[in-house]
Amino acid sequence: MTPHPSKRLLSLTVNGQGREVAVAPHRTLLELLRIDLGLTGTKHGCGQGDCGACVV
Repeated sequence: MTPHPSKRLLSLTVNGQGREVAVAPHRTLLELLRIDLGLTGTKHGCGQGDCGACVV
């Protein structure tokens, strides 16, 4: 996979499965999981990391 010039290629393991995802540098792990991989179990809470809703 060749990413768009403004994106970075990440290789990661999610739920035991290897994945390669091209993401923009400003994208958070929460956004990657929810938007790029369709894994909506992780929720966006306060947006600051204080409440723990988005802890992965």
